[in-house]
Amino acid sequence: MALGRDAEWKAQFGDSHPWVPTIVNFIEIFIAKSQFYQFWKPLFSRAQEYPDMKDWLNNHRDRLPTKELWKLDAKRAITFSDLKKWLDDKDQEVEIKKQNVKGKRKAPQSPPKLKKKVNDRDRAVVQRKHKKPKTTRDTSEEEEEEEDGTE
Repeated sequence: MALGRDAEWKAQFGDSHPWVPTIVNFIEIFIAKSQFYQFWKPLFSRAQEYPDMKDWLNNHRDRLPTKELWKLDAKRAITFSDLKKWLDDKDQEVEIKKQNVKGKRKAPQSPPKLKKKVNDRDRAVVQRKHKKPKTTRDTSEEEEEEEDGTE
């Protein structure tokens, strides 16, 4: 970006200190923030996990050729959908490699066994049938007994 060192850029500011835009300024100028944070950032963050793609995106001189990395015609423009497809394919390859690892693996943990409690609280309540439940008397019976004076 070298705008801070560019003579033509500096000349626009006269004697004052030249304003040098940051990458954030370019994002705000050229694309909507929502588009950047919803689509661009997640894809580029995932791409950083793959050294070959990281080198290609950063334009390193030791990077893989476009045709070899993308398996596409070098003349065709590469889009975000191409990057997403490339990342999905690479993620799938990594998952397959993880599943096909030979050797000993840890057995999955089984859930802990529950201990039986011996407390009385854990026993079922048994109703005893030898006791007769108390019945409530009819209100009409109670009124008659009150009139007779017997209870």
